[in-house]
Amino acid sequence: MKNVRNIEYSTILYVGSERQPIVTTFDTGSCNPWILTKEAIENDPTTRNGTDKHVKGFDYKASTTFKKDIRNEPIGIGFGTGHLRGKFCSDNIVVGNPEDHEHSIELEDFVFPLAFSSMDMQGSFEALVGLAYPQFCHPGITGIFDALMQKQVLHKNIYSFYLSENIHEPSELLFGDVNHKKFTGDIRWMPVVYPKFFSFQIDDILFNGQSTGFCDDPKVPCLATPDSGTSYFTVPHEFGPHV
Repeated sequence: MKNVRNIEYSTILYVGSERQPIVTTFDTGSCNPWILTKEAIENDPTTRNGTDKHVKGFDYKASTTFKKDIRNEPIGIGFGTGHLRGKFCSDNIVVGNPEDHEHSIELEDFVFPLAFSSMDMQGSFEALVGLAYPQFCHPGITGIFDALMQKQVLHKNIYSFYLSENIHEPSELLFGDVNHKKFTGDIRWMPVVYPKFFSFQIDDILFNGQSTGFCDDPKVPCLATPDSGTSYFTVPHEFGPHV
């Protein structure tokens, strides 16, 4: 994975019969596996000039295994910084380097939303692939991690991130295990209490060493949700003045 200006982390998926390299952001805050077309990127004012010369969009016309509009219905989604609009399509997708057969997995006829229109997506990626729980996916869509689990090829049904703070140091998304070379000490496992996002219970939030009181009401769950798809730190609006 690549650290993009300490704002987001991207890697490569290979899509279609020609195995086109697609710059991809993996997002734990969503489930649908969106891929952007050339048209979507070229027509979005924020991506027209391109912040990354490698971001061109998926050329679906060049793929002989591509199937377009397989459900004859539109799909759209809004994010904090923009939106995507498209149709259900399918094609073959390779996770990992396709030349390294031992460490890559091909998903044949994988169904995904293909974006023909985008707005304010900033031109830093060609695919936004969700890793959240299947309950968060559009009906009939299988998230990419669930598709990998269904193939029963992972060493463990987990994935792990190593996110560097140095843009010159590679980051890592590992499907099937944890890279113990990337950290010291023990992993502390937290139960997920909201099985759409990966939300977990927290006891308190301190500001300058003092309790903010955010979590004082025992009737209201106090949750935190890590989201690999954004660099923003967000809180409920009523707590904004304290942060």
